[in-house]
Amino acid sequence: MSDPSNHTKKNPLGPLVFAALVVAYFDIQFYFFQRHLLPFGFTILGSLAIFLLLFILRSRYAWHAALIVFVVVLPITLFLTYYWGYMDFRVTLPLAVIDIVIYAVVTVWILRARKPYFAYLASKGA
Repeated sequence: MSDPSNHTKKNPLGPLVFAALVVAYFDIQFYFFQRHLLPFGFTILGSLAIFLLLFILRSRYAWHAALIVFVVVLPITLFLTYYWGYMDFRVTLPLAVIDIVIYAVVTVWILRARKPYFAYLASKGA
């Protein structure tokens, strides 16, 4: 059996920091080189910056920020980008399914990380 005290040693939102950095890299590449998409880029990078700042500060609101960024902001901006035809390729059924699966996995990850994250904060005295 696993040691229950071991669950609070690592920050459960840690993998989302890696995901946030990957998203930031690709969004800078896509949204900032196409000037008409700058509002999307600023929205995504601004919300990612808020999440990363709250994560670094070990704020209890980092989980809420992660939920907003990964479950609300990113899917909406991606949908609008597809909907308005700003992608350089057509949206196909396999691509749509892949996007939905990725967002479903991230959503489940964030929702499951809620209690462990707050337990992690409690163990650190935050």
